[in-house]
Amino acid sequence: MKGITKIVMLASAFAINTVQAKPVTINYTVDNTMLHLGLCANTGCTDLTNPTNFSTLFSTGANVSNWQNADSFTLDLAPGTYEFGFVVNNFGIGSTGNPAGLLAEILWDGNINVSSSAWDVTTNGVDFVSATEWARNGTGIWGNKLLGEISSDAKWLWTENNFSDKTENIAAFRTSITVPAPATLGILGLGLFGLGLLRKRSA
Repeated sequence: MKGITKIVMLASAFAINTVQAKPVTINYTVDNTMLHLGLCANTGCTDLTNPTNFSTLFSTGANVSNWQNADSFTLDLAPGTYEFGFVVNNFGIGSTGNPAGLLAEILWDGNINVSSSAWDVTTNGVDFVSATEWARNGTGIWGNKLLGEISSDAKWLWTENNFSDKTENIAAFRTSITVPAPATLGILGLGLFGLGLLRKRSA
């Protein structure tokens, strides 16, 4: 009986140790400024122009006014699916050649989600469409200034019109990641190992 109790305790300790939150890191830069960045609080991650629509709001980094240097934010997230929102304000004279607004990557548990057309964008907080890719990090209009800070697979993003009509100078982007639950095979193996020892002892 004592042996079984010890095994249960060991298995429990192992389970507690494995069900820990995982670090999630967001590396990003914008042209020209990030208005809001955080975890969405509402279903579908809509209407991101209001800070109260974020369950967790991150403070902007030290490089908020310098697109040539990426900022980084790390937080611990338990297993589950999370939606991220980025609200970007792009300054300058509206034109189709104006640089894109957001370049980002999200890293967790050996996975990466980089900014691309798979991310959604809205300019009114309601109607989301696929974001427009303007240039891969390190190529095209932006040169190679951010290679090494953000993955070269990340794309600079903005909207289809790139605010050429001067009405889309603010855009909200959203994307999601799924943090996996810890594997339970270790707990199962430990329990079987303990039962094997008990069986051998009683034989």
